[in-house]
Amino acid sequence: MAPVGQALAGHLPPQAPTARSRFASCPYVSRRAENPYGGHDLDKRFDAVVISDQVGLRKPDPAIYTLAAAKIGVAPGSCVFVDDTAANLPAARDLGMAVVHFTEAEPGVAEIERLLMPA
Repeated sequence: MAPVGQALAGHLPPQAPTARSRFASCPYVSRRAENPYGGHDLDKRFDAVVISDQVGLRKPDPAIYTLAAAKIGVAPGSCVFVDDTAANLPAARDLGMAVVHFTEAEPGVAEIERLLMPA
């Protein structure tokens, strides 16, 4: 699992769409034969999972962000995009997504919570 996913794993609520915001995951591209996401229950943790090599798109192509938003049924402007690679943020921001450059767990989670649960 990508470093962002590992850090967030303990903070993501279990699958309960009526009680939480919708989440989508845009994991990293993998060309390995084995499934690097196996055992992480991504389909249970997220409303949609977009894996680059399965959809033929990769970050920072704006189409992958639009696809992820469409899969969870929201406009890109209603999304928060989180990534540990700064180069992936501008395309998401240009689509109207709030973005978080996730470099450390504690401040990253705090920023996500601030964006998803405004006071």
